[in-house]
Amino acid sequence: MKYLRAKRATYFGNLKTLERTHGFRIFHVSTWILVVKMILIILLYMVATNSVEIAEYKPIGDTDFILLVDDSSSMSATDFQPNRLASAKNIASRWLAIVPNSTQIGVIGFSNNIDVEAPLSVDKKPIYAALNSMEIDYKKSGTNLDFAIGYGINMFKDSSNKKKNILLFTDGTQNVSESTIQNAIDQEVKITIFGIGSELQEARTIDYTDIPEELRNTYSDLNLNISILKSIAEQTGGQAYLISNEMQLEESFQDATLEQISVRINSAYYVTLFIAFMSILELVIFARVGAL
Repeated sequence: MKYLRAKRATYFGNLKTLERTHGFRIFHVSTWILVVKMILIILLYMVATNSVEIAEYKPIGDTDFILLVDDSSSMSATDFQPNRLASAKNIASRWLAIVPNSTQIGVIGFSNNIDVEAPLSVDKKPIYAALNSMEIDYKKSGTNLDFAIGYGINMFKDSSNKKKNILLFTDGTQNVSESTIQNAIDQEVKITIFGIGSELQEARTIDYTDIPEELRNTYSDLNLNISILKSIAEQTGGQAYLISNEMQLEESFQDATLEQISVRINSAYYVTLFIAFMSILELVIFARVGAL
């Protein structure tokens, strides 16, 4: 600082003349600027003594999941692009990419019976493979919820001591037996249901050109009754969502599988570092151009 300030004197051709006309002060102090600086530094130190918390959404880490996906012919409806089954698979695949590696996940594709299965595992490769291999079988227009849910509950018997949650994607409704519901309660398995589509029959759009011609006359669409689905879910401590578009599907799936956590940041370190940096910067500026 002494060297830099000495160099400033060489910028003036007649320092003595300036001193006689304007006076000579090495330090120019503005009281109100000093007061503001002191207040800001005190406030910064007050912040530094308390850790800052920010809210962040992360996948639930204390739960194992089974993806129970309806792949019956009604899931070919094109109100979701390219169809309902593809949308469910895409949502599940993106979620798998951020799930903790310690989470066990299983996959079941079902209609009248079990079409695709990947047992509970922390290895995501067979889960992705099971989702990718899931296709709509137009010969199967039924949705056997009772059998599929019971199958998923039994799959949890070999799971860890974590919480258990079945994530059910379906566009059909079927009453589930009391014994199946009781089994879920006894095994502490929560059922979360995503009812895809509209409860109004006329709102459902099926691309019949994809259905084999010999099956078109016998094909029958399913009705979605969200009240029944809510009853099934709520008895196990879960919830049911009525999904009419892809945005709702993604939002409801995030609501069911992500949790808000508070992340503590060691603000004391960063605020102190910031104060030190600003102090050094001010001294350098003062040495070169004078006080601010």
